Amino acid sequence: MQEIFQKIFHIFQKRQFIPQLIVLQIIFFLLLLVIKTVCFLGGFSFDQLLFYVTLSTDWQKVIHYPWVLLSYGFVHVDFFSLLFYLFALYSLDTIISTILKQKVIQYILVFSFIFSACFLLVFCQFFSSLVNHYVVYSGGLGSVYLIFSLIFFLVPQYNFRLLGLKTVSIRFVFYAILLWLLLTFSLKNASHHIIILGNIVWGYFCSIFIKKKWTNLSTNFFFQKLNIKNRFCRKNGHSNDKILKKIEKYGYESLTPNEKYQLFKKK
Repeated sequence: MQEIFQKIFHIFQKRQFIPQLIVLQIIFFLLLLVIKTVCFLGGFSFDQLLFYVTLSTDWQKVIHYPWVLLSYGFVHVDFFSLLFYLFALYSLDTIISTILKQKVIQYILVFSFIFSACFLLVFCQFFSSLVNHYVVYSGGLGSVYLIFSLIFFLVPQYNFRLLGLKTVSIRFVFYAILLWLLLTFSLKNASHHIIILGNIVWGYFCSIFIKKKWTNLSTNFFFQKLNIKNRFCRKNGHSNDKILKKIEKYGYESLTPNEKYQLFKKK
């Protein structure tokens, strides 16, 4: 038990926001699980308790309980949705952390909860058929789609290995997600889809702002990568096109030490 607390303390000490968010999601899930068990044994209504931490399409609820604009992002009543969230967010953290500074990631994720919640409420005002007081469970899943869409908007040429098997363009996966949202919009609880759509819209707005301030918001490592092609072409012409193509296809990390030396050496 002491080792677990030490690891948690180490995560917060490193000041990496996504791992911290993952830990908080797990703690909140376990806390709700304990409360659910107590409610079951005591004969209380667990759903009545969830009312105070979940988001719905009712404006009156948001006005009376404004903290739901944040708390809904930590509610996972389904273990498998939490498992998917943890796996996906942890995988995307290795990518987004090489692109943006930790403070930027923190602000984007925190305000995404508020933006997507307001997006849902405004959206429902224009489409009255959706105003059925839907409740948003597993609201934190929107963060996964936010990070993914943010990577797409910032680095649309990015390729990654899908389940470690085949190299896939991020464009293909992003358009597949949009198609899935459209085809399944009318199924079950449409509020989840609107929350996801709100996160994608938020990711787009953030990407526009970030692109205007690359030098201040991106990591030094990624900013260096942005200038690799121009700098290299000025110094070496087109003598190492294979290295550039390898970077575009597999990323800078795929280069061997010798290729990195070749890339930055002075003529």
